[in-house]
Amino acid sequence: MQGRSKRKRSNSQGELPVTGVCIPELSGVDNVVADFMGKWGNPGMSVAIAKDGRLIYARGFGYANVEESELVKLNTLFRIASISKCITAVAIMKLIQDGILDIDDKVFGANGILNDAKYSDIKDENVRDITVRNLLQHTGGWDVAKLGYDPLMNSVNIAKAMNVSPPVDQTNIIRYVLANESLSFAPGSKFSYSNFGYCILGRIIEKLNPGMSYEEHVKSSILAPIGAGGMKIAGNFYHERASNEARYYSDFGQLVSSIYGTSEMVPWAYGGIDMRAYDSAGGWITSSIDMLRFLMAIDGFREEICILNPATIKLMTTVPSGIKYEFPFSGYAMGWNIDGDSWDHLGAHEGTCSAFLIRRNDGVECAVLSNYFTGYQIWEFMMSYIEALWQMTYNVLDGITVWPTHDLFRQT
Repeated sequence: MQGRSKRKRSNSQGELPVTGVCIPELSGVDNVVADFMGKWGNPGMSVAIAKDGRLIYARGFGYANVEESELVKLNTLFRIASISKCITAVAIMKLIQDGILDIDDKVFGANGILNDAKYSDIKDENVRDITVRNLLQHTGGWDVAKLGYDPLMNSVNIAKAMNVSPPVDQTNIIRYVLANESLSFAPGSKFSYSNFGYCILGRIIEKLNPGMSYEEHVKSSILAPIGAGGMKIAGNFYHERASNEARYYSDFGQLVSSIYGTSEMVPWAYGGIDMRAYDSAGGWITSSIDMLRFLMAIDGFREEICILNPATIKLMTTVPSGIKYEFPFSGYAMGWNIDGDSWDHLGAHEGTCSAFLIRRNDGVECAVLSNYFTGYQIWEFMMSYIEALWQMTYNVLDGITVWPTHDLFRQT
């Protein structure tokens, strides 16, 4: 992929192309975003802001595809990485609200939801204590640091161990971990961010909806009814991009081994990560406007359009007591980081994309999506960028002193 030196970039002369409606009283937002992109070298970004149910700002910055000189537009789709967990959590909470599932149902074992024979080989008996609540809160017991790998990032090795063709599917990933790994801590006792836990939640959704994939259920039960049916699970390769989907960039120019187990060396964003296996943990693509449509349907501000009732929302956003968190998490509930009076979630795939979604108690909501993420396994750089993206979003919202009364949803 192209490095910074080969990309078109913004500069102080204002060469950064911008699409969408210009809102003079929100010109400060344009400036903050442009400054951020100039500093970090983002090829493209999309920003949408809502206030009290009205879309007041929606603009695309820079390039969705540098090589084709394709601009970021309002309908440009981006990978959102771990913000996908918000979508999965809402799908689970809807099943709980509808009486199909209980938050404290056991997941594995004879009395568990996933009691299928294929999941019966369990090395650690404590796995049978894991509940749906634990998976939602990242307290299931798996610690990536102690495991030494993220199961969703170990496709070729797991496929070889399971004697299946790579890339390995979610079922075999789960089977492998259950049969070969012990828990790092007792379920419910500690927070440890786990893509693997959200992978399991996706399989729970499939188990409770026979004949439907995770994606099909979420689209039909959550996204299509709220007008966000264009959201979908990403493809793995460049030629599998959805219509209007951005191309992805990073400073990591080195090629990596293909997840398909061939000798081919591929860019990290296209063949180095299995977006389909990541589905419920980090596989969705969306526009910034549809991201806000999703948020507005579960934010609790307008009961007439909310698909979750107040009791379900309270359950989803209540942080467990006695759990320690570190940046970028201040208090993780069920699919959401809770920061004071705000809900939010960051998303980033190494060498691919970055995103931030926030809902404040004053009716302000914002989605920021980008087709860039700095570095690859360079922890200090990655965290610096994540913190800068987080801070940029807060700077954008805190800088707005006059809130327009228009609603751009009527135009988009």
